[in-house]
Amino acid sequence: MTSFRILAASDLHGSNGTFRRFVDLAIHEAPNVCVVSGDWSGKKTRFYRIRSNEDREYLLRHHRWERVPASEIRAYETRLKDSGTYLLEYVDNETAGDTAARESSARALRLSQWLDYASSKLGRLQVPLLTITGNDDDDGLDNTLSMNLGAVNLGDGPRNYGGYEFFGLGYSNPTPWKTPREKSEEEIKELLLKSAKSIESAPSAIGVIHVPPIASGLDEAPKVEVIGDRMRRVGDTTGPVGSSAVREFIEEFQPLMVFSGHCHTSPGVSKIGSCYCFNPGSLYHRGVLCAFVVRISGGEIEGYQRFVH
Repeated sequence: MTSFRILAASDLHGSNGTFRRFVDLAIHEAPNVCVVSGDWSGKKTRFYRIRSNEDREYLLRHHRWERVPASEIRAYETRLKDSGTYLLEYVDNETAGDTAARESSARALRLSQWLDYASSKLGRLQVPLLTITGNDDDDGLDNTLSMNLGAVNLGDGPRNYGGYEFFGLGYSNPTPWKTPREKSEEEIKELLLKSAKSIESAPSAIGVIHVPPIASGLDEAPKVEVIGDRMRRVGDTTGPVGSSAVREFIEEFQPLMVFSGHCHTSPGVSKIGSCYCFNPGSLYHRGVLCAFVVRISGGEIEGYQRFVH
C-alpha cells in the first residue's frame, strides 16, 4: 500500500530563506500535501531613507541610522528579509495608525508573493498547501490565505485529501503580548467543537491547530512577567503555555494526528491517547527550516522524520 505523506512546518514568521527551504524540501520529498500551522507574519520592520548616490540609511535602535552604499544594498536587504524583516521607507511625522497600516500591507504582500512562488513550484506536482493563521497573523493575512489560489485556508472549513479530513484552528490562547488572534479557552473549545461537527470520522481526521495542547511537552516556553508596559524573562525557567481546550478536544475526539507550532523552542512528538501531536519548532530568525515528514498507511502512522536545514 502506498504511503500518504505530509510535509509540515510552522511559524515561518516572514523569513524568505525559511520559506524557500520549505518549498525546496517539498520538491525533494514529493509529499501528498504540505501543511503550515500558522504564524506567517514576521515580527520586525526596518525603515530606510534614500540618500545621495542612491545610498540608503536604515533606522536602528535608539534612533541611530546605518548608512549602506548602493552597491551593498541588495545583499544587506536579502539578509534582513531572510530573517523575517520587512522594509518600509521612512515617512516623517507619520501617525502610528498609518505606519501600522503600511506594515500590515507589507505582510500581506510578502505572503501573496510566497504563495504565488509555491504555486508555481508545487502546482506542477499537484501538491496542495493546507494552512491556517496563527496568533501573530492579522485578519489581512487570513483574507490573503482565503483569496489566494496557492493555499487552502483550513480556517474556512475542513477539507478532504487522500481520504483524510483536515481541519484547522488559527488562534492561540491568551499571551502576554496581546497578539491579533487570541481567544479564551472557552472560545477555542467552541470553535473546535464546531469543527468536530463537520468531521465524519475522527480516527481519520488531521488537525492543524496553531497552539499545542497544554502539558504535552510541545508547549514549553520561557516564563515572563509584565511590569507596567514592559516584559522581562524570569530566570532560565520554562513552563507549559499550551491550550487546555485543545488538549481536552484531543482527549475526547482522538483525531489521527494534530500539527501545531506556536512554541518555537519546544519541537517534538507527543501522544495523547492514540493521537500523535507534532510541533516542528522554528528557527526562522536564522533562515533555517524545521519540519516533519509524516507517512500514513492504512489509516495509521507508518513513520516520521524531522528535518532541520
